[in-house]
Amino acid sequence: MISLIEQVKHTTQLRWNGVHKFKPKILMSIEMGPYIIKTAETAHELKESFQLR
Repeated sequence: MISLIEQVKHTTQLRWNGVHKFKPKILMSIEMGPYIIKTAETAHELKESFQLR
């Protein structure tokens, strides 16, 4: 039950901030050895980056 409430809260916060309408303005990608540094290209990638924080 608590997990469901947290999920609804998280989804509501993302919609409130307009993440569902995300459109990238700048595309950037840098590869350094085994690592890739890049900007989010989709709303899904943006949501994933928030979970890393």
